[in-house]
Amino acid sequence: MAVAHHRTAKNRELNWHNRPWLPDIYKERADQIVIPKASQLGISEYLFVKKMSMAQHGLNGMYILPTESIRNRVVSARVDPIINYVPFYRDNVAKERTGAAERDRWIKVGNPERSGAGIEVEFELSNGSIWHIKCDSCNEWQYLDWFVNFVDIDSKGGYFLRGLMLDGGVDASALCRRCFKPLDRLKPGEWVKARSNIQIAGRRCDKMFGSPGTDSPANPRPIIKEMFSAFTKAQHNETAMSIFYNQQLGIPYEAEGNHISVSMLSACIDVEYALPPGALKDEDGKQIETIAGMDIGGVHHLHISAVVKDKQGRRIRKKVFIGNVKSWEEADRVCRLYGVRNGVLDAMGEIHPQRQWIREHSGWRMCYYSIGREKVKEGVTINHTDKTIRVNRTESLDASYAAYAEQRIVLPKNGLSLDGGDFVRQMTAAVRRFDERKGYYIWDEGGKPDHHQHADNYERLALEMYKSAAGLVMIV
Repeated sequence: MAVAHHRTAKNRELNWHNRPWLPDIYKERADQIVIPKASQLGISEYLFVKKMSMAQHGLNGMYILPTESIRNRVVSARVDPIINYVPFYRDNVAKERTGAAERDRWIKVGNPERSGAGIEVEFELSNGSIWHIKCDSCNEWQYLDWFVNFVDIDSKGGYFLRGLMLDGGVDASALCRRCFKPLDRLKPGEWVKARSNIQIAGRRCDKMFGSPGTDSPANPRPIIKEMFSAFTKAQHNETAMSIFYNQQLGIPYEAEGNHISVSMLSACIDVEYALPPGALKDEDGKQIETIAGMDIGGVHHLHISAVVKDKQGRRIRKKVFIGNVKSWEEADRVCRLYGVRNGVLDAMGEIHPQRQWIREHSGWRMCYYSIGREKVKEGVTINHTDKTIRVNRTESLDASYAAYAEQRIVLPKNGLSLDGGDFVRQMTAAVRRFDERKGYYIWDEGGKPDHHQHADNYERLALEMYKSAAGLVMIV
């Protein structure tokens, strides 16, 4: 129906050459669909076509909008013109509806405003599909990330478009997260599910993969430049930045103060520093004290830092390794390469491998998080007999947040693209909120991966273990 009959409110035929991800949404046959989206991507057009398709088959349906005034504007500006342009729709609208609601069928669409609410909650209950494209140079399949594929930080700490001059000067290209060669963001790709065996179809849509109008190879529109202009103007303006995230990137935005933000991470970047291939040494050639934190899982997320002093004389962590390792043997090799002596790893799940690790690595301890109002001593409680430490989870992650807010970490110049962008995504995933049911504050990741945040926190705890300031460490 969409191809054969539909005309837009401007009396134009549908054209998907600049949005190769959209036909699959039209073809989706799931009874329940969730679409968190940026603005002006053609999804409203899809909803209208879907509604008319239901009418053609004698089915009832409702198009629900937030307010009566919005409904009236949509009807006059979008619905009435289309029906007037398309005789096929006029004929179908006039039919008597005979269908009955035999199945629970719905489509939920919206701009995501914040994590854990609205359309984001619905999306987390879906299969979570994200559009991926393949790099023609290195064959890496990937989804586009604003901070990995488009922007970076210059020598003055400001943002710049990485692929600005690679598209004939018309617009900025996306760059591959692996080989850094230009990517055609409008090329064919495929939807990749984050969760299998879930019947609710989720499709996240953003402007980086194409937008209506002249955003096409034949008649390009500088949409990335337009997005970058909005992004730079939104710096230091929470409202404008929220609008950029919600309506351009199609993802939630959390205000400063309740989570580790991208701007906080950016402020910790040293634009002249690159991760070293091994341990850092001082002017005398002596290895600088090195600590580590490791979050255990299917792969182990590992952070390693050299402990140095900044210009204010504070002991800070200078990252030398951020990534993941696939085995205990690889973790051991990387830790030896960087000269790690002291570290902390989590005690979650089957802890036999962790116990084996701390037996073989004398400077390491296992961390047990206490939750909520469980009784724990102030600060970090260390038991050197069983090589464990215990901390309150919320208080510990608060301290981790403070370390970035106070810029007591040094990140390398490619900090925003580390681990294919997973470092930033996982460091910014959790939000500090008050749990009214439990009666205390928690750090809530909303079901999203946050392994890097915990690996970083365990590394911070490794530093805390060996501080000499009174009251910071309780030894038992």
